Amino acid sequence: MNPERVWSSQDLTRDFPSALSLKNVLDQVTQQVEEAGEVVCEIRVNGIILSELEEGRFAENPREEIQSLSIKSQNPMKLLDESIEGCSDYIGKILTAIEKASFLFRTTDVAGATDYHAKCIEATEHFVEMITYFKIAYQSLKGGLPPSWLNLEKSMLSSFTQILDAYENKNYILVADLLEYDLSNIFASWRHELRLLEQNQIGEPA
Repeated sequence: MNPERVWSSQDLTRDFPSALSLKNVLDQVTQQVEEAGEVVCEIRVNGIILSELEEGRFAENPREEIQSLSIKSQNPMKLLDESIEGCSDYIGKILTAIEKASFLFRTTDVAGATDYHAKCIEATEHFVEMITYFKIAYQSLKGGLPPSWLNLEKSMLSSFTQILDAYENKNYILVADLLEYDLSNIFASWRHELRLLEQNQIGEPA
């Protein structure tokens, strides 16, 4: 990842005088990044990471409301290669945590199970962040995402919702089943998809 680029409100006024809204600023920043042969991986406005949904919601907010703006960018080819390797390695760690959590939820060690459950949640959130970077690079180089990815994202969200509901209801056996059979299978599918990309050498120039 390239060094973070940071603008204060004064910097934005100086560098983007014609930009009157957040959307205008981001459009011009993105254009600069793309002209440098890179893609934007992360946007922070006033210290808060901006999601795609929030980017649309606050698009027309005036530039004057931006106290600070920072972006992270990367060469898409390099980002894609790094993301494939990083995601694949990380999935192995997640599957190990899921297996341990599932085992503990079937015992009387609720405290230990809860600790591993929290690790699974945290690890999955980190994986979602990693796969988001991957998707940015993939779309920049290859266009539309494979339908299988979208299906896996929907399945993962559904599985997580069920796991959290079961945990809140203290149905720990159901939590164990969902972890072992649903979530682990989803991550195994993700690993399969990434391995296919590695085999096809998707990170190599066409």
